[in-house]
Amino acid sequence: MKLFKKDDQEVSEDKLLEKKVDEMMSIESDQPKNVEETDQLDKGGRFGELTDQLEELDVDDDVPAVKTIKLDSSPESDFEEKPQKELNQTIVNKDNLDDQGINMAVDDIVTQESDQILEDSPKSEIQQPEKPKKTKFKKLLKSKIFYLILLILLGIFSVPYTRYKILGYVITKNVSLSITDSITKDQVSNVSVFVNGRKYSTSSAGTVSFNLGVGPHQIQVSKAYYKSYEDKLFVGFFSNTKQNIKLLPTGRQLTIKLLNIITNQPISGGSISYQGVFSKSNLLGVANLVIPDKEDTDNIIVNARGYNQTNLAVKTDNKNLNETLNLVPSGTIYYLKQINGIMDVVGSNLDGSNPKIILNGTGNENVGNSLLYPSPDWKNLVLITNRSGSNQSIYTVNPSNSQIKEIDSSTGNINPIGWYNDQFIYQNEGSYNTEFNPGNNQIKSYNEESNQLNVVDQSQVQGSQPSFVYQDFSTPKIIGNQLLYISQWYQSSSYIGAIPSNTLKIASLDNYSIKNILSKSQTSGNILQIIQPYPNSAYIETYNSLNNSASIYQYSNGSLSLDNAPNAFNNFQNLINQTTTLNPSGTKTAWSVLQNGSPVVFVGNQNGTNQTEINNLKGYSFVAWYNDQYMLVSKNNKLYVNSITGNANKPVLVGSFLSLN
Repeated sequence: MKLFKKDDQEVSEDKLLEKKVDEMMSIESDQPKNVEETDQLDKGGRFGELTDQLEELDVDDDVPAVKTIKLDSSPESDFEEKPQKELNQTIVNKDNLDDQGINMAVDDIVTQESDQILEDSPKSEIQQPEKPKKTKFKKLLKSKIFYLILLILLGIFSVPYTRYKILGYVITKNVSLSITDSITKDQVSNVSVFVNGRKYSTSSAGTVSFNLGVGPHQIQVSKAYYKSYEDKLFVGFFSNTKQNIKLLPTGRQLTIKLLNIITNQPISGGSISYQGVFSKSNLLGVANLVIPDKEDTDNIIVNARGYNQTNLAVKTDNKNLNETLNLVPSGTIYYLKQINGIMDVVGSNLDGSNPKIILNGTGNENVGNSLLYPSPDWKNLVLITNRSGSNQSIYTVNPSNSQIKEIDSSTGNINPIGWYNDQFIYQNEGSYNTEFNPGNNQIKSYNEESNQLNVVDQSQVQGSQPSFVYQDFSTPKIIGNQLLYISQWYQSSSYIGAIPSNTLKIASLDNYSIKNILSKSQTSGNILQIIQPYPNSAYIETYNSLNNSASIYQYSNGSLSLDNAPNAFNNFQNLINQTTTLNPSGTKTAWSVLQNGSPVVFVGNQNGTNQTEINNLKGYSFVAWYNDQYMLVSKNNKLYVNSITGNANKPVLVGSFLSLN
């Protein structure tokens, strides 16, 4: 039995039916007398529509078949708006209809009334029965294709070969192999490892790794003078992916340890080769190489990046050889050396081996007045000497092709100041051989890359001979991109008149602009000297003749300030002989000082602070930086190379030398 909801009240189908029957029985006359009239009333198919709707109702199977009676067809809206009298005429006379027809008509009316009630009710109050949802998965379960595919997959995955063949494409694992010598237990480098036909090689640590799909794989391991290894390598879901393979050597076993000759530290990644067979040194500098048993070998080649190549000879009586090789870092040191009484420019390896003459001397050079200045990268050389036998000159030397070029000469002295980037700064103190000529004293800059010579500043003259004053420059120092120097004025013996003030000057080495930052009149005092104990600062000593006192100034970060510390003068005196030098990258400094009459070498940061004494350089003097790792020191006219950190070894001797700055 169906229930209908209206105004929050449930109305049963039986009650609606009973109500309608009572209404129909009370309709008076004007009813059609026969079935024909009824047919006339149903021309619009009213009862036909009701019958179709009735078939959709849930009717018990035991309800007898209902005879359809057609009434006059008219639009539904017309039927609802007819007056009661006209409506009564549309109802079939119950005397001419059987009970089943009446019941049918009544059921139809009840259904129409119930639908109308539902339409009048708010949609939110209508309780619609939920239809069961048919998911895609349920549809898939009912599909025969699904079970066919499932059956095929089960068949494939039940066979190990096809199972891993397919899973290997989507599931991979990282596999690591360690190859060791079965006799020495050491790891073997540069071993050829073939996996499924693809080649890999072990590192200097004797290991190799690669990604493999799960399942079985074919592996082959081989190296000359070792017995080859071949086997199956299975990669499972939970199997160990780190495995060790031992190779049996078939020849002589060589164990070679590589050390840096300067630092005494092990060299990793070095290469030892013999007839195409390679071995690499591990983190401890150790490499193992197997060579034939019955052969003398003198062509075992030892290489390492950043080091000179060396060869090793092995005889047949050396069954198992353990050797330590000291490799020399690559590079060339240039210095002045007297050979057969003639001063030459010589280049050699850092340990003094393989010396070569870069520039032959003329025999006219004054040994005590010759200097060699390499650039910070050691690619260019500046030579100051008197090759012609008369005036001192300054030359550039290209060490790669031994070409020499004169860039300036002097009747007096040429004093080197130092390198600033690609510029070599120097002072020519006798351009014209007389103080009276303006420009007799010059500060110059030569750029090797542009082959350009520039005058930074030159001396001036006031008055005329024999009564005149002339300018001179002293103690120039490079501080960053600036040149700090003193300008002093001197008078001839017959000069009478005012003398210009002595000044402290600063010149830019980028555009050569000059300005005075301190002045002292001749009557009140003088500027005596500049010292540069640290790369980025300098101290200036001045003298006051009126009260016979000295003052100390400090120049740093582009500004000059008076040092008012009580111990300023004593501190100045202690630093007079200290000159720090920056390494090529500008990150560290090095210098040497006397302690108890013996030189000691220190290394500090870029400002010269946080200094550390180099423990194996007592009695040695600092000469120059070779690079950021090595420095050059001297002792008893001999040149040495040493690590900037020091070590237990002694400095490496380069050889006797005359000059290097």
